[in-house]
Amino acid sequence: MREKDVMTSITHLHGGHPFFVSLYCTFQDPTRLYFAMTYARNGDLLQCLQRLGSFDDEVTLFYSAEIVCALDFLHRCGIIHRDLKPENILLNDNRHIMLSDFGTAKFLNPEDNFGARDKDVLPRSEENHHRSRSTFVGTAQYVSPEVLVDGDVGPSCDYWALGAIVFQMVSGMPPFRSLNDYHTFQKIQKLDYSFPEGFPELPKDLVQKFLITDPRKRLGSVEMGGVEMVRSHPYFATIDWDNLSLKTPPELKPYLPASSGEPAFHSDYQIPLIEPGLDDAALTRLMGLNLKDFVPLSAHISSVDSNRTGEDERVRKLSIQRQAHKYHRFVDDHLILKSGLLDKKKGLFARRRMFLLTEGPHIYYVDPVNMELKGKIPFSRRLRTEAKNFRTFFVHTPNRTYYLFDPERNALDWCNAIEALRERYLDELPDEPESPCTKSGKQKR
Repeated sequence: MREKDVMTSITHLHGGHPFFVSLYCTFQDPTRLYFAMTYARNGDLLQCLQRLGSFDDEVTLFYSAEIVCALDFLHRCGIIHRDLKPENILLNDNRHIMLSDFGTAKFLNPEDNFGARDKDVLPRSEENHHRSRSTFVGTAQYVSPEVLVDGDVGPSCDYWALGAIVFQMVSGMPPFRSLNDYHTFQKIQKLDYSFPEGFPELPKDLVQKFLITDPRKRLGSVEMGGVEMVRSHPYFATIDWDNLSLKTPPELKPYLPASSGEPAFHSDYQIPLIEPGLDDAALTRLMGLNLKDFVPLSAHISSVDSNRTGEDERVRKLSIQRQAHKYHRFVDDHLILKSGLLDKKKGLFARRRMFLLTEGPHIYYVDPVNMELKGKIPFSRRLRTEAKNFRTFFVHTPNRTYYLFDPERNALDWCNAIEALRERYLDELPDEPESPCTKSGKQKR
């Protein structure tokens, strides 16, 4: 009932706000309560981050400002969210934000709670039913230290979460990460995080002022001047606060920030409808390059370039591979056509992986240190590659863009091989890919 009370207060008692979902009505059957709310056609920020990795400076600034406006309104309504995270920040038809999920929200004034008893934890699903004896609310990576120690929780806990979200939008990962919630909580309480190389100075300063363990000293707290001090931070110097909801949000595009001496790369690439045929002109169009700027390819993959390879030859190669190739056990007994170490990037973070392009077609990637399969790039008819220079290339799928860096400067070789393999299997490929995952069913880095 708490979520209903909060949404009723926001929508009807306080007149609603463009940066919040609206509650139109509720109804129930003997076992469930139903909410009729605003439809978020464009999903949520988490889905966008999963698809793009990180946001560019313009997008990060815009959505950070909209979240500040939303929190200002929420706190003036006498409500704190307590579970602010990218998954709860929805996008409307025009890609403006809408805050949602108020199941753990709290009224600062109990009299505003429409007579409902305000427990610290309200079971909202089977998943969190087992936490009902605890006073902890929120999500591990975004929860503030005072929540973990049962301190006096006020509006500034939402600004802590905003600091973590800004960090993630810029870098591609939240600041506090570990193998389990317990160790994540330990890092939060010790303020154990660091900025990756290339993190811009203004958002860095903002994040540092939000991620303060003492809530009274945190930017956004009453003691530190409230929301006006947030708005006056130099990071937001260009924001027109009064007309923010009327602005057209910047485009959400694939983006790889500058790092390790490499420039930043944007992509205006749109995944096209299925169009068979692969030639030099098509490759040039798909990869956004002028082929004359590149040296001629020095190597070809015979199994990709020609379908005339006999089955006997294939069996012979596969037999040798089974005995001699250390990565054969990861490829489900498929013939490896191309392999190499690539840096798989997400925002400002990078992990070196062994990439294996095989018949099927498949693209596997393996942790070469722990010898662990980390995942697969899902093939479909709509998969495309885009080389940005000799070392950096993107692999676009309908649900995600993969950012890859080849230290051997063979990015175009990889693009050609992947595109040619897709063309070879075009008639057998699905229109849409399966969700990328490991054998355990979970996407890994």
